Amino acid sequence: MEEAVDASAALDPKLAPLLLFGGHGDATFLYSVPKRALLAPMPTPTRVGDGGVDDMMRGHRWWTTAQGWLLMARRGSPCTFLWDPFTGRRVRLPPDHDGTVLTAEGSHRRRCLLSCCGPMDPTSCTVLVIDLADPELWYCRPGDNHWVKLHQQPYQYRNPAHRDAIIRFLRKFTAIDGKFYTELHTGNVGVLEFSPEVAEGN
Repeated sequence: MEEAVDASAALDPKLAPLLLFGGHGDATFLYSVPKRALLAPMPTPTRVGDGGVDDMMRGHRWWTTAQGWLLMARRGSPCTFLWDPFTGRRVRLPPDHDGTVLTAEGSHRRRCLLSCCGPMDPTSCTVLVIDLADPELWYCRPGDNHWVKLHQQPYQYRNPAHRDAIIRFLRKFTAIDGKFYTELHTGNVGVLEFSPEVAEGN
């Protein structure tokens, strides 16, 4: 599950916390809050070279998590993994063979949540990817063989207002202690919890 640590693809911990800007246009920027400094901009992907942080960001599409890990999808490959930019640690995730989870065309519409503080324990960490424009989400655990898709059938949201409400609920998801929570239109809190068993087909 955990891949070898690549120290060259690691940031100085003294720079944390960092704000990560980009994903649209031609550059990615890191801003160090304690240093009050903008780190060198990283141009759009062109090549992968020495394996440093710049190359890691250039060679992958990425999504942030509240825990500091980045969900990474290698450009031109189905490979996905979690990456800690401060230690260089990687945690293998299932490949996105059909290109639907982290597809380049819809990548700006995705959000990633982790159900726990760190993804090292596959029995307690679920990686959740939410589509912010369609009522769909995907999940997996480190070590699984495939992503599992959950979605509303089109007949379940023929009314555009119902579909929009579902998308609003998905956008509000947050994670704590192994569960995902969202505020419902009734004022109640909805809870999404995945069983600890490995997903079917593994």
